[in-house]
Amino acid sequence: MLNVVLYGKTKALFHAEELLKSMVKIENVASFDNFPQVREYFARYDVDMVLLDADDEAVGWQYLADKIWEADKRTKVVLLSCNKEDAVKAYEAGVFDYLLKPVKKKQLERVMAKSE
Repeated sequence: MLNVVLYGKTKALFHAEELLKSMVKIENVASFDNFPQVREYFARYDVDMVLLDADDEAVGWQYLADKIWEADKRTKVVLLSCNKEDAVKAYEAGVFDYLLKPVKKKQLERVMAKSE
């Protein structure tokens, strides 16, 4: 059972959140649009995976991924983006997976199966 965090523009991630909540292998889904809240959540819970909105331009995704890995190096970071051109850069940075928005259930199922 996985504990998953979604971070970014909550409207853009709402569909992904609903899909995750319908999956059997997911124990908990927490959604945040404020990174200090993500840090607080990491301090209280073991987080298996973070789905990070890479299109949120307020702060770069690579900075946020680094902060997540500082909190727990075992956490898998999955980027969600409308831009397929950043995929290679993301994989080079060490992300677990890269999904194009809108996210489909089949994509999430593949990521969850890969994380086992």
